[in-house]
Amino acid sequence: MLICSALWALCLSAVVWGEGDINGDQALNFTDIALAAQTWHQSSSPLHINELMAANTSTPIGSARDYADWIELYNASGESFDLAGMYLSDDLSEPTQWQFPLDRPDQTTIEPKGYVLIWADDTIGPDELHASFKLAASGEEIGLFDIDGMTLLDSLRFDRQSADISYGRTPDGAPDLRFFGHPTPGQANKQAFGGELEPVVFSHQRGFYEQGFDLTLSCATPDAKIYYTLDGKHPLDPSYRRPPGLLYRDPLRISKQGCVRAAAVLPGWKPSPVQTHSFLL
Repeated sequence: MLICSALWALCLSAVVWGEGDINGDQALNFTDIALAAQTWHQSSSPLHINELMAANTSTPIGSARDYADWIELYNASGESFDLAGMYLSDDLSEPTQWQFPLDRPDQTTIEPKGYVLIWADDTIGPDELHASFKLAASGEEIGLFDIDGMTLLDSLRFDRQSADISYGRTPDGAPDLRFFGHPTPGQANKQAFGGELEPVVFSHQRGFYEQGFDLTLSCATPDAKIYYTLDGKHPLDPSYRRPPGLLYRDPLRISKQGCVRAAAVLPGWKPSPVQTHSFLL
């Protein structure tokens, strides 16, 4: 009752200043109180979760022997901060999931306009910061919490990620979130993609067919080009000197069983996800 009274008093005092109607329904009610409670432990902070990679397959950084996921923090202020005792979590309901070490100021101090990199690989390393969790390439939310284990300093939510493409703020510390084809851990974010291409649409669904047919591929994003393969290879695989994808121009004649994989590209945009359809005749 004491907490509700305090929040109600907060909302009433906000009415005087015209800020009590948090949800914009032109009324002060318990919905506004609930929203106020959700932000009770949030704080305006110059520290930002600035960039991350949740599907690292070829980006080696530091002394790590494998390609681990990573998180970059950015200090937008003009003074140094020691992260010692603060918390980082990929589960906002568990703020104290991983704590920055208390005895390594050389690693936890973030300089003005500077960066700190944390490996999200659930390992222990004396020379670098290693969080006790890994990132989910399917998407989740990361939170940075103050030393009290409750005050949320910053958070970043992301959806499904593509291999070796990072995601973060542009410019550094800003609200705008973009994909980056050239990840910059420990450096300023730049060369953000203009957007993500729509997926390739197949005119026929995968499955069994009694006779051959013409397969049409399309992409809703204007000017996008579609590349495809018929042998199961990734059409945009960068490990090849020349990616195996063939430029789609005309409908493909499907006269025997096989696998068609396709993706769309457009300069300055994040390529579309690869679509795979298997056809059996």
